[in-house]
Amino acid sequence: MIELHDADQVAAACGGDDLVVWTAQRLPFGGARAWARGEAVVVACPAVSKHDRLAVFGDPGDPAHAGLVRQVWREMGTGYRPFGDRETIHRLVEAMPGELGPAGNFTWMTVGPDDVRLDVRTPDALGPDAIKADTSRPDTLRPESLWPDALGTGAAKADAVGTDIFRPDAHRTDAHRTDIARLETGSAVTYGPEANRSRGGQAAGESLAGGVAALMVKPDVAWLAPGAEDEVAAVLDVANPDAYARPGMPGVTRWAGVRDEAGRLVAVGADAWSAPSVGFVGGVATLPEVRGSGLAGAICRFLTAGLLDRHGRVSLMVDDVNAAALAVYRRLGYTRRPVAATRAVQET
Repeated sequence: MIELHDADQVAAACGGDDLVVWTAQRLPFGGARAWARGEAVVVACPAVSKHDRLAVFGDPGDPAHAGLVRQVWREMGTGYRPFGDRETIHRLVEAMPGELGPAGNFTWMTVGPDDVRLDVRTPDALGPDAIKADTSRPDTLRPESLWPDALGTGAAKADAVGTDIFRPDAHRTDAHRTDIARLETGSAVTYGPEANRSRGGQAAGESLAGGVAALMVKPDVAWLAPGAEDEVAAVLDVANPDAYARPGMPGVTRWAGVRDEAGRLVAVGADAWSAPSVGFVGGVATLPEVRGSGLAGAICRFLTAGLLDRHGRVSLMVDDVNAAALAVYRRLGYTRRPVAATRAVQET
């Protein structure tokens, strides 16, 4: 058994696994610790996504896992909760009877620059809550109001807290840039199967009758200024009271939001517990009276694009039964990974 002393050592030991690297975010000086034995790796980090977490990596049934978990508990206490790939955790529970309780299942999702789908999508691809362009209003066809990543030079918005710039241009194709230029000069842009196919991947327009993809209007998502914490908390209290990310929690660094015409905050989402090379999304919530209008998708697109730009890949956790959230994230290109978590029978 060897102790790993920094995030680079952890990444090398686990092959860059995003769940493990994310858990190692406070190495070497933030209270996290990590050990390896053979191909097995564990990383313990305090107060990350609400709990003291213990990532377990390696082949299911590896006998080294139990010894590594016990090592963490001896060094750091039994409050650290093992989590990792579903079969790995279930086999760990079997190997530690009387020490670990039952495992609970959930989903880990990750997207990287090679997988993300932030291009112009058809209503079928975006889902029934997609917001269609209102062609009776010329302002809905401004470049900065288009899906995916707020196409148009006006899309790069300064972070309200002055710590980042949202630069979706990093994820645009040459075809997108050509369309942006044509929109800004007033030229017509036609989206159809061939045009969408030129943007890479499956032709989005092929799923729409007539082969023409509709333009999607981007709601006005922005990073919220300091002082909006009470408003965010009020949205969460109504729309997602069980959210792990809350204003003021350590590691929850900034909130994005959408306001209605009266200025009321109606949808939110957080950059929470992001690691240097893995951004993390949390606290996504939409008030009940505006659900079905695409705001959750808009928040998630905004957060995904901004965190990809800063961290290179983005992850999140979601309940297996939350079909609506799973659908939104899949449409953005997130890959689903079945995981599980357990805890010591007697946490200390």
